[in-house]
Formats: sequence, C-alpha cells, structure tokens
Amino acid sequence: MDAIKKPMTMNDIMAVIESLSHSQGFYGRLLWNIYELQDRDPEAYEELVAEWEAKEFKDSLDFILYMEC
Repeated sequence: MDAIKKPMTMNDIMAVIESLSHSQGFYGRLLWNIYELQDRDPEAYEELVAEWEAKEFKDSLDFILYMEC
C-alpha cells in the first residue's frame, strides 16, 4: 500500500522556489519578493502562507503548474 503523501508546507514550497531561483529569473524575483514581504508585512506574508498551504500542493510539479498557469 502506498503511503499517503502530506500536502506541501510553506517550507517545502520555499525549497522549490529556492531551487528554481538559481536558473529561472521569475523564481529568483519571487523568492526576493517573498522575503521582502516577510520582513515588511508579516501579516500579508502569513496570508500568503495560509493561501498556498490551503491549496494542498501534492509535489513541486503541482506548485509549479499552479504558478505558471
């Protein structure tokens, strides 16, 4: 029986963005903007975390398809 995979957390999502930021300009800018949001508007950052985690992305491809569609 396959193990049930848990949805991605914000830490998982940030790891994907960090990984892609080295070769994709969009993800580099996104990473920078997320860090800026976290520093300048923690409440808005928490709203982003809640929104993305509520999407229950299954894996990095699921997140990337969401971002690029």
